[in-house]
Amino acid sequence: MAGPNDALLILILDARARDADAPVQAPDDPVQVPDDPVRLIFRRRLVAPWSHVVAGADHPPWPRHFVDTLRASLLQLKEKFGDKIRLLMWSDCAGKCTEKYAWGKLADELMQTLGIAIEFKLYGACDSTRHCKDFVISNYDPSHFADDIFRRNFLEASFQCTKCVRMCSLPMTGIDIYCCCFPCGPWSKLGNRMGLDDPDANVCWQAIRTIKHMKPVLFYMENVMGICSTSRDTGGADVRLIKKFMQQELGDTYNTMTISNTSPIQHGYAAEKKRFVVVGGRSDQVDENQLRRNFTELIENPLPVTHNYWTFLGLDEIADEIADAVGELPSPAAACKIHGSGCKCGVDPMILCDQHPCKCVQCKHGEVLHCSWRVKAKKYLADHGLQEAAADGCVTYIQALELMGLLGPKSPRQRNMLNVFARLPAADPLRSTLMIMDISQAIDRARPRCDGTVPTMGVNASMWSMRAGRLLDVCEMAKMMGLDLSEVDLRSTTQSQMRQMLGMSIHVATAGFALIGLLAAAGCRPQPLIAIDSR
Repeated sequence: MAGPNDALLILILDARARDADAPVQAPDDPVQVPDDPVRLIFRRRLVAPWSHVVAGADHPPWPRHFVDTLRASLLQLKEKFGDKIRLLMWSDCAGKCTEKYAWGKLADELMQTLGIAIEFKLYGACDSTRHCKDFVISNYDPSHFADDIFRRNFLEASFQCTKCVRMCSLPMTGIDIYCCCFPCGPWSKLGNRMGLDDPDANVCWQAIRTIKHMKPVLFYMENVMGICSTSRDTGGADVRLIKKFMQQELGDTYNTMTISNTSPIQHGYAAEKKRFVVVGGRSDQVDENQLRRNFTELIENPLPVTHNYWTFLGLDEIADEIADAVGELPSPAAACKIHGSGCKCGVDPMILCDQHPCKCVQCKHGEVLHCSWRVKAKKYLADHGLQEAAADGCVTYIQALELMGLLGPKSPRQRNMLNVFARLPAADPLRSTLMIMDISQAIDRARPRCDGTVPTMGVNASMWSMRAGRLLDVCEMAKMMGLDLSEVDLRSTTQSQMRQMLGMSIHVATAGFALIGLLAAAGCRPQPLIAIDSR
């Protein structure tokens, strides 16, 4: 197996070397399913009781679209390095290592379309979260895994490897691709927005130092778009300071490019998750003009969205009787059932419900009706002209659901939020609305969307579809994020852990966008400046 001191860019493998690195197939591990004469798709059996196959449409063909868009540059790569290529990757802030999954999709397409056999070996990964470590190791078997990005000694070229349970050599050569999706909390609208004053922002500096030490041929880093705006406490655009530090540390060793507002919507998914991406290629291997041309071509040739989230996931709608009852006066029979339920959750946030008590700090301390969500909900009603709806006695959304035996959320805040959103003009008519929102957030940050696009999924997001009358489950959320859970090993992962990893991760197609643009730029230099291992 190739180590970190092999050729710096791309290693051409013979068949024996590839076979030697193939994992031993266990009884419960990949079952080969014939797909076509060109390739085999490896699918793991569903090993988590909560996992299921999601109905609806197929994933957008973003791998083929990317390969077709950059065909000329990728053929140059093939001409330069041959049709058998191996890359070593290091992933910091790995999460569920979306880039490795995306590489697999790209490798399948490159083999089928251009006859290029690319193997992506995850040499090292780092994440401080235990379930991320378990997921990455069980699925991608990196040679090394670390749980603290700061336990690196650049002078001694060593780091603490928790997989090897010892200090290991931190490679100074041999890593082809470095990826880091550093913490977004310092700049996210859902975070504290302290910017570079947030201790988590120090990960960004450490990632840049790691690039300087490892000298990868290609790298990308990403974060939320808020990093480009003025943070609450710093009074300036933090991205300028980050670029300045990169220039100080990396100098002219790398050709870099920043890309703003890249989103899954540009790659065929009805999902919003705008990102700021920095891509770079070592200047002795990657031509700056070609790097920019590649990403310009990808940006100017988006893949159209052909399915909204409803058809993409194949959801079932609530009965018309439920949708039509909302906002209407209840029948005598319905009024009797509503009264008998004892639930008083309505559009008015100031009415207390004994069946669904609030558990916020203020309420626990006896300061009823002063909790922040009620104050925000009251303001929301005023801002959207819904004060009359709070006292008109009509059937609420939650009442309509529960009259038909469906379950609403237990939280009084979420019940009130859904009742309020159901009365917005944008949600009418409910029987065909595409309104969806994250009810884990406060009412002024839940971001309801009605255009068929799912809002940005943060950590622990709870996406409620008004028309479906329920939350999207984790498998459906994963599909919206470009991940097919039937293709990964979930034996060490719970639903809540996967939900968290989805929220903290880059979208699969966005990772593919960054990686294919970088890879295609590696083939444009007329002559490689290093020796290629062609054993």
